[in-house]
Amino acid sequence: VKDPEDEDHTSQVGSYTTIKPFLILSWKSFLWLSLRTFVMFVKITTIQPIFWLVMCSQSTTL
Repeated sequence: VKDPEDEDHTSQVGSYTTIKPFLILSWKSFLWLSLRTFVMFVKITTIQPIFWLVMCSQSTTL
């Protein structure tokens, strides 16, 4: 006679293995999105001032 707890456990594991690829995919997309946002933020915060400094220095030299 099988233990009902074992049955429940195996069904939980099965559902987890079914959902695992979706979890990995969503996690990867989340990481990619956050990385993209971070890169954009860094670009804006670092390139923008440098760009303005260069523009200002060029305009003053002209």
